[in-house]
Amino acid sequence: MVPLGSHAAVLRGVAAGGITDPTDITGLILWFDAEDSSTITLNGSDVSQWADKSVSGVDISMATEAQQPTVITAGQNGLDYVQYNVNDRLTNVSMTLAFSAFTLFVAGSLSSDSGEIVSMGIDIAGWVTADGFQFSQVAGTPDTFRLRRKFGDMDFTGDFGDGWRIAEAQYGSTAAEMFDNGSSIGTDTYADETEINPTKIGIGCEINEANPLTFDVGEIVMYDTKLSSDDAASVRTYLTNRWGL
Repeated sequence: MVPLGSHAAVLRGVAAGGITDPTDITGLILWFDAEDSSTITLNGSDVSQWADKSVSGVDISMATEAQQPTVITAGQNGLDYVQYNVNDRLTNVSMTLAFSAFTLFVAGSLSSDSGEIVSMGIDIAGWVTADGFQFSQVAGTPDTFRLRRKFGDMDFTGDFGDGWRIAEAQYGSTAAEMFDNGSSIGTDTYADETEINPTKIGIGCEINEANPLTFDVGEIVMYDTKLSSDDAASVRTYLTNRWGL
């Protein structure tokens, strides 16, 4: 396995508008950037570890070679991205985060050919204590995704379009919403505003490494607050310009 060096911010592909860097907005707690090769440890062309560029340092990894996703070089908009096939997954099972609200952005191609029930992107948990949230694909409908917390306290679905796009989930102030390229595709309300204290994360799978998703991802950004409309729009513009969406 070959580490590619320290992970300083490398933002090739950013165009004018929006923000220059996700750290320009307060509250960044996760930032995975496939174009920044210094954050990726390679096993051949496969990813054995992907470093978090935020201050949280929640690096994700997979020791089993057959379950490691692949780096596609000079792909979307000329930038590198990570490709997950049906058995691929990356996790961290010993992290420490705390938040009672969040805004999550995923720049990638979210349609899966498998049609399985899978957890996608951010799957932070301890489901044993009913603490966490899940962003997952609905079985049999590859473009339909589900956002939920605590198995029903908050649980709703929305349909994303095909191809590369910005998937967004917001949660806070007793309301949750999903957006596809900035357009609302589903909402829900909830009563529980207690703090979420996750200890595990799965990108492309559930926290127990089950139900992997087939998808391509360039960048994942998450904040520990429900962003204002202006700040959320700035992050979307940054991702749109950078990934050519």
